[in-house]
Amino acid sequence: MGKKKLGMMILAMIVALLASACGNNGQPNAPNGESEDSSSGESEDGVASKSISYEKLYQTSVFLGGSITEGLSYHDVLDEENVLAGVGKTAEFALKEDVDRLVSRMPEHIYIQQGSDDILWPKQSAE
Repeated sequence: MGKKKLGMMILAMIVALLASACGNNGQPNAPNGESEDSSSGESEDGVASKSISYEKLYQTSVFLGGSITEGLSYHDVLDEENVLAGVGKTAEFALKEDVDRLVSRMPEHIYIQQGSDDILWPKQSAE
């Protein structure tokens, strides 16, 4: 087995172990320690069922990024006003082109999603 394959397998195992070690099942915590309960009933086994509404949890935030970030609103995970993204956008282009739109939304939190377009974009020489 090549060194590259072995390295990738080890990396995948580390990621799997880290993901399974999370105590909150990969769900973000509600702001101010409050729990988000979008269902008021109990499940068949008598345990109260809770689910997080990402739209409500991130209603004061904006996600800035490329095509993957755009999927958050496209797939109805977040409202469109909480996502400022587009196919092929790098963080550099998004900050240059979308600052006014970002400021007008007055978010409490901004999440800049850096993707492969940012990694592959050549570095600009200092002017």
